[in-house]
Amino acid sequence: MYMKISRDTLKFIALVTMTIDHIGYLLFPDMILLRAIGRLAFPLYAYFVAEGFRYTRDRRAYLTRLLVSAVLTQVLFNTVGLDFVNVLFTFAISTCVLWIAEKGGLIAFLGVYIGVLVSIAISCDYSFYGVLMVVLFYLEGRSFIKMLAGCFLLTTVYLLATLSFDINAFIQAIQYFELNHLFFIQYLCILAVPLLALYDHKKSIYSSLMVKRIVQYSFYLYYPLHLVILKLIGG
Repeated sequence: MYMKISRDTLKFIALVTMTIDHIGYLLFPDMILLRAIGRLAFPLYAYFVAEGFRYTRDRRAYLTRLLVSAVLTQVLFNTVGLDFVNVLFTFAISTCVLWIAEKGGLIAFLGVYIGVLVSIAISCDYSFYGVLMVVLFYLEGRSFIKMLAGCFLLTTVYLLATLSFDINAFIQAIQYFELNHLFFIQYLCILAVPLLALYDHKKSIYSSLMVKRIVQYSFYLYYPLHLVILKLIGG
């Protein structure tokens, strides 16, 4: 019988690997191992955004919370010189896409298409790759094989997009893998899927609503604060 992993354990893994990734990004850019470990973080967060949207009782409040957090985080980032559009915008766009996609048919397709275009237009963190990963987990969040295949396919498309979909350049990068291994570390995100396959899908039980809110908002606060601190340390 396989060991099961709780929601809070997975969130803690996501938080730790995200922190390691950002330490590598801002303080030790030559330590590739830190960035490699960090590839686990985004799929875990993307999964919980999809799950949060599925089970929230108030989707409007859920989206509003994401948007407000994204805007406040961006103001903070701009103040300290972090020059990228934070991932909370990616998750807010993803939530909008899921909301529209539930209509089905052509409307669903248009919702995904517009969401992808918006993510590219504002250059938010992980861009269309992040949006589509949330959609993948919303649709196939209980199927290990489909999540694995989906992550591999999305990552391949994402890497091809960085090469302007030049297939020859992609093939050459594979042929000279030793020189281009940094390019391919994003594939390590697939290692998050086995962890998700062990997820027990049980709701976290807290002693009170206040404790639940404190834990919930602590995750929102940690993301911008740890990046700001790392940026200030790194200069």
